[in-house]
Amino acid sequence: MNLRDAQQFLNLSEYDLILNEVGYKPEWTISVFEDPYEGPCLYLTADVVDGYDHSKTVPLRIRSNIPPHRNREEFLIWLQWRLIQIEIHECREYFHVNGKPWSDPHDVIEPKPKADYSNVDAPAKLRPQGEEAPQHRQCLPGCDVQGAHKECMKLTRSNSFVYLRDV
Repeated sequence: MNLRDAQQFLNLSEYDLILNEVGYKPEWTISVFEDPYEGPCLYLTADVVDGYDHSKTVPLRIRSNIPPHRNREEFLIWLQWRLIQIEIHECREYFHVNGKPWSDPHDVIEPKPKADYSNVDAPAKLRPQGEEAPQHRQCLPGCDVQGAHKECMKLTRSNSFVYLRDV
């Protein structure tokens, strides 16, 4: 296959032409520009009511890298998806319970460390020296087993419910 026979992707001027057909919220502008390192980027701008203090407005400036698209339809599907993601973020800013954001999108969410279950089923002689056996909690209704209950642990791990104290 020659390079000229390969699938062609939309370029910046084609994205710009498609955006000329697109309408969204009044006072919102949607444009594209070429980042010299990352390629085509979408740029949305608007002045919106501050989700934390409704007496103020704040400038909204959102830059998004545009993934490669082969045609107009693919780009429009992606653009609508991207706008939905932005609206979800805005909704989380504006939705307040008792005067505070219920799910503030600016709160940092970091991955929780994974629990180490590598020694859950290991007999004492295989556990690192000084490590105690994992503690068992009631993991299934009616379970009253004292100590590590292998079947309950297997079920709770396979259902993504972790009822065991991290070792």
